[in-house]
Amino acid sequence: MNIIEELYFGNIDPNGHCCDGNKNYHSAMETVAELEEILMKNLDGELKNLFIKYETAYGTLLGESSVSHFTMGFKLGARLGIELCSDDIKNCLKDDI
Repeated sequence: MNIIEELYFGNIDPNGHCCDGNKNYHSAMETVAELEEILMKNLDGELKNLFIKYETAYGTLLGESSVSHFTMGFKLGARLGIELCSDDIKNCLKDDI
């Protein structure tokens, strides 16, 4: 199976394993979860609502940023592939011709 078929059938999930084995990421995630729990227990009323709105907006920002970075990385990878094949396009595509 080629990479296009792997992607089509869902066998490739770049987001699913983005930080596996990254100790710094997991440590930071634990810290964020612990601090969120402390803040949610100690904030009342309007401050709690503001914090929830902040979390929601920041989560949206991170999500949009992740999509943008993934897209830019994918395009860069495609451009690298095109450049690698540009000298001898027939050899590069020989499996598909």
